[in-house]
Amino acid sequence: MSSSRKPLIRNSSHSDRPTAMRNWPLFVFLLCLVLTFYIFYVYQAQGAALTQATEEARLLSTKISLTNTKLVESLADLETCNASKNRLTTDLDDVTKKSEECMTSLRSSKLRLDGLEKDTKTNADNYTKMQEELSTLKLKSEELQRNNTALTSLVATQEQLINQLNQTIGIIKFEKEELRNAANYQPAKTVNEKPAERVVAEIPENKNQKRKKTSDKNDDY
Repeated sequence: MSSSRKPLIRNSSHSDRPTAMRNWPLFVFLLCLVLTFYIFYVYQAQGAALTQATEEARLLSTKISLTNTKLVESLADLETCNASKNRLTTDLDDVTKKSEECMTSLRSSKLRLDGLEKDTKTNADNYTKMQEELSTLKLKSEELQRNNTALTSLVATQEQLINQLNQTIGIIKFEKEELRNAANYQPAKTVNEKPAERVVAEIPENKNQKRKKTSDKNDDY
């Protein structure tokens, strides 16, 4: 039994060697196939990564372009802002100068206003004084009017006296004429005429004295 088994085992070992040699190409093929799939997978993965990287690079380039554009716009805006800043600085200087001029004008106006207030106060005082003087002048005018009225009445009285004196003189003249006529029939003509002449001379003297008194009264008023 044992002798019969050994040949069988040996035969099987000898027969396995060619089978193993025949499996090597299959193993190599499978290995190459696996490597091929792995390489294809890696290629696909790298292609996707490369595509993604390319897309990211394109997006990054776009972003860089946009950033450059924005940077250029920002530089332009910066130049505009600088120009505006310079213009505003110039305007600020002008406004400052105008403000100083306005402050100077304001101080001058305040001084003028103070002067005008003083002048107004002085004018008000002068107006008050003028009102007082006007009141005094009105009182004096009323007094003068009363004096004028009194003088008018006095003049009227004097005129009446003068008229009475004129009438008296006329009467005296008439009597004198009568005396003269009567003296023509009497021898003592000169004796009778002298008293009449004295009376006639005294009457104008009395009239002159009354006129002097009237003029003195007028001077007193």
